[in-house]
Amino acid sequence: MIDQVYTTLQSIVNKENSGYVSPEEFNQIAKQVQDKIFRGYFEDYNKDKNRENRGLTNPGVGNLAMNQDQRIAPFRRSASVNKNVDRYLLPSDVYYVIQNGVINDSNRVIEPSPDDSHYYLALSEFGPSDLYPMYTRSTNEIFVHPNTYAAPIYVRYIKHPEDPKWTYTVINGQELYDPSKSDFQDFELQEIEFSTIVIEMLTYFGINLREGDVVQIAEALKNKQEVKDSN
Repeated sequence: MIDQVYTTLQSIVNKENSGYVSPEEFNQIAKQVQDKIFRGYFEDYNKDKNRENRGLTNPGVGNLAMNQDQRIAPFRRSASVNKNVDRYLLPSDVYYVIQNGVINDSNRVIEPSPDDSHYYLALSEFGPSDLYPMYTRSTNEIFVHPNTYAAPIYVRYIKHPEDPKWTYTVINGQELYDPSKSDFQDFELQEIEFSTIVIEMLTYFGINLREGDVVQIAEALKNKQEVKDSN
């Protein structure tokens, strides 16, 4: 998808006389836009979940929370994490640890709210135990309580998308798309986000277009390339 975004963006920016977009500038903006759209999944999901809990949404494909969950699904991961002295270091790509997503042996490790964690950890009778463990988190580290537990834990999480990178080879002074480069990375968002990505990237150049316009331009470029390739 990244090359289609690149060629569509270049065509529109050139048509609007807004200058040339270098690959480096494109990659920087692409990262920012992908991150923005990705974060928006969670904001929209949480808003609709709150509405759903109040009985204000309908089940089925029209349910925003369900739709957003489907967009988030490709980023779901799980990992076994070993203890490092007194803590567990999370995988480097963790964006969000899924609720009830930390397990030791067959027990779910509960994460109390930040306001409650000090209260529970200070209790001897109702505090964490081997049967009802708890954990606290600091950035990319998890501390399991009681800290006598030493076996690996199982973590289910949402990973952060890889930074997109349009790679190229220079031939006769022209930058030509080359996905064979070792640092190539396509967008990790689904194809359905194509128009949203282009529209968001265009705002960095002061250009505002409707989704229908973007789709029409992209289709025209695709057809033009197919004719060129067939000759």
